[in-house]
Amino acid sequence: MANLIVYYSRRGENYWNGTIKNLAEGNTEVAAAMIQRAVGGDLFALETAKEYPKDYYACIGEAQEELRAHARPALKSLPESIAVDEFNGIRGSFYKNMFAKCPAGRPGTADEVANVAELLMSERGAFITGADFLIDGGATASYFYGPLKLEP
Repeated sequence: MANLIVYYSRRGENYWNGTIKNLAEGNTEVAAAMIQRAVGGDLFALETAKEYPKDYYACIGEAQEELRAHARPALKSLPESIAVDEFNGIRGSFYKNMFAKCPAGRPGTADEVANVAELLMSERGAFITGADFLIDGGATASYFYGPLKLEP
């Protein structure tokens, strides 16, 4: 399975080394490229549907307002499918069997995973300080306790 490194980064005016500088590559973009060199894989840059202000301080002000409002900016696009390689690859029959036999009967959507992330990042999730969340439609429980079994 190939690695997919998804990141969001800001080019142009940025805080760097104690001052505001105009950067050709954003700080997170540089970090994502370092990760790619270390582990391999593909890079995918997230882009917001609405552009943020070019001015660093205006951008920070807008981002702070969004944080206070618990806003999540719309994105221009997402990767086609993060799991396509696994679903169509060497373990594809296992995944198809898993989806068919799990209680949900289907793979989860990005929105369903995002709903859990949204809860954890919101005020409603403020008291959650540590937990494991299986967002798999019951596949793990079925594998260990129910009808889902590996096919040879």
